[in-house]
Amino acid sequence: MSYKTSKCRFLTEYANFKKSYYKEHSKDGSYNQEYAGQAANRIDKIVRSANRGLITLDDAMKSIADI
Repeated sequence: MSYKTSKCRFLTEYANFKKSYYKEHSKDGSYNQEYAGQAANRIDKIVRSANRGLITLDDAMKSIADI
């Protein structure tokens, strides 16, 4: 297991949790599907940026939480 994988493992888990949250709530009408799709794309972009070292892990977690 590489250092990068272990360092960001919980970031990936949190991102997957948030994406599934939006997906579930778009089905019951809490969020529209367009917004849920945009949120998932933004979350993916944040995770990629963190994995590439473009943003810190703290900033990535905060950014995902703010979506």
